[in-house]
Amino acid sequence: MLNLNDNVNHNHNILIHIGYHKTGTSWLQKFFFENPILSINSVAKYKDRPKWVTEFIKPFYDYDERIILNYFKESYKHDQLNVFSLERLAGYPSTGGYDSLQIAQRLKSLFPNAKILIAVREQFSMIKSHYIEYLKSNGTAKLEELLNPKRFYLIRNPVFELNYFKYIDLIQEYDKLFSKDNVLVLPYELMKNSPVKFIESICKFCQMKDYENIPKKLPLGQTVNKQISLRKAYLNRTYSRLFGSNNSLETIISSNIIKFIYNVLYRNLPIDFERKLELEISRTIKNHIDKYYYLESNVLLEKRLKYHIKTDLKCLGYSL
Repeated sequence: MLNLNDNVNHNHNILIHIGYHKTGTSWLQKFFFENPILSINSVAKYKDRPKWVTEFIKPFYDYDERIILNYFKESYKHDQLNVFSLERLAGYPSTGGYDSLQIAQRLKSLFPNAKILIAVREQFSMIKSHYIEYLKSNGTAKLEELLNPKRFYLIRNPVFELNYFKYIDLIQEYDKLFSKDNVLVLPYELMKNSPVKFIESICKFCQMKDYENIPKKLPLGQTVNKQISLRKAYLNRTYSRLFGSNNSLETIISSNIIKFIYNVLYRNLPIDFERKLELEISRTIKNHIDKYYYLESNVLLEKRLKYHIKTDLKCLGYSL
């Protein structure tokens, strides 16, 4: 641990929210962790998150703890709960979370006594949500192609892995590093169904004063980062497959005239693209993932969740 000052070194007033993606992180960041009426200091504010993420995911030969600690020192407040919420810290789904353990080890080295918050989501719902977010960013692959990425004889690039959503594996690593007492795991479905209980669980975990009244100060019914429609997701994919995108190196058609015709005609065709994509996703998940694939992991997950809160994952839609 590099020395900054005594308060940061002890870092008992630090909460690190690592994700996962698609578990209400945007809402937590905007309305809870950056709420000016609460005694919370958001260390990595929205506009600054890219610089934080860039440093955390650097390869070992470029990684420098001092840069992150200097960022932290600039924002740290010793008399408040200091939170940084970066869902990329749990890894990234499209690359199978290949660096999630390395990031956990870096967090331990940087902030050894910090508290950790991990939010999870029922796996099949998670996969669907991640895929639609991928299409929102102009991804080109069909879900089948994403679930079964091309693998070359020499595997050089990290790819999507179903095992990434066996959450218990990463949770157990955090338990080893920080101890169970300092790692809170909550299901996203609790946030949807019982937002007051969800927020209170975080407040109690962080030993926040007057935690019963904090949910009353938050816009619990408001949404952030609303998911795009399935129709738009389908059309995004079709457009990107034909004309290329920032998620693809290939361009089948480069004619601006054809692009114009596509935008005028194809996007306005009276075809139920919403239903087409819904059926495609449902069939692909059913055909490629056994419904009991996450069963063993979820049994352990439910047992781990009960360390802090009473919950029934089966009632929340998880396979058990």
